[in-house]
Amino acid sequence: METIKIERRARDFEEINSHPKRLHLFSRFLMNVDLRGKDMRRKAAFRGKVVSFSEDISNFTMEIHSATLFKGTQVVLTKFIGRYVQIEGTILGGNPNHEFKIQIDKILLAKKSRGSTRIIPPPDVVYATNFHVIRAAVDMDSMNIPTVVKITFSDYENKLKKTFDHIKIDVYRGHLEEKFYLVQSTGKTIYIEDTQNPKSYLPLNEEDFLNCEEEFFEEIPAVMKDYRNKKIVSEIIMPIIYINSGTEATPLGYVHIQSYSRKINEDDLMNAKMLTFEMIDRIRESHTIRHNQKVDILNISPDGLRIKITDNDLKMQMPHISGFNMDIVFKLQSPINVSVLIRNFIKDSFGNLTMGIEIEGFRKGDKQRYLDNLYSLSRPTR
Repeated sequence: METIKIERRARDFEEINSHPKRLHLFSRFLMNVDLRGKDMRRKAAFRGKVVSFSEDISNFTMEIHSATLFKGTQVVLTKFIGRYVQIEGTILGGNPNHEFKIQIDKILLAKKSRGSTRIIPPPDVVYATNFHVIRAAVDMDSMNIPTVVKITFSDYENKLKKTFDHIKIDVYRGHLEEKFYLVQSTGKTIYIEDTQNPKSYLPLNEEDFLNCEEEFFEEIPAVMKDYRNKKIVSEIIMPIIYINSGTEATPLGYVHIQSYSRKINEDDLMNAKMLTFEMIDRIRESHTIRHNQKVDILNISPDGLRIKITDNDLKMQMPHISGFNMDIVFKLQSPINVSVLIRNFIKDSFGNLTMGIEIEGFRKGDKQRYLDNLYSLSRPTR
């Protein structure tokens, strides 16, 4: 498979500090609408709605059902309101109603909503095709696991059996010990290289690994005794996290490894982690729609374009994702591969989507060819 190199284009922002501007932004555009969010520590995505904000607009409260957020967690929230808004904040606390109070660290607003004039291309001169779209969700619970996930889990379990004494790859079920649900909720790995060494209960790093000393606290001697009785030398519990096109993270399951004969060193851990990444890629590949229908480009510019989607499968998926890859084909030329972000869409009475998309990046070498073709389109005909 060809490697795609993306050239990312930075946005031009202004920081919003004045009370009147912040009040206008929250009261008119951000109240009770969906915002995309990201937990910056775990890189996990979520959605939520602003339900209230303080008088001085220094903090606000969001209703968030799809994430586990802890006090002190840094988050980034985004919304497109004709211009792109980005709010950087810190979780101050939460309550049982899934409401989280968030301190505003910074509010950024894109300086302009459209970077350049759009060209309406003549018929049959340029079109979009070869859409690669990752489905917005994987419907899975302990009673309804997609066949491809079952097969993938089984295949990789068999691969790892050659390396470890005990290996189990599965979804989270009701009978598991609490430590499995700690892995599920935090997205972090439990790695205990030597179950009889208290230092092994400390994490390799706080970002990716659970601090078992902190989690088990005074229970460490009892935990060590239990491991000794069961003759377990080393243990790993690793999360399987699926991230879709909407950058939403779904904890699909776990990889559980135990060794009775030797310590599992860091090289073994990293090898198991690489196989886990391969497994996630295989699952993601099975949930990728590839569609080679030619799609009309209604207008086009150096920064983005507007297209019309009529395919039923694409129409169902597009409103639920943030971006995808596709080809732009100019007449008699090879395709130009682009990574795009969905900025807005309009659904007509037939369910067709007219969609505004921003070009996020190009395959290496394609950007200049794209700009050259646009220049040719913009020149007046003689």
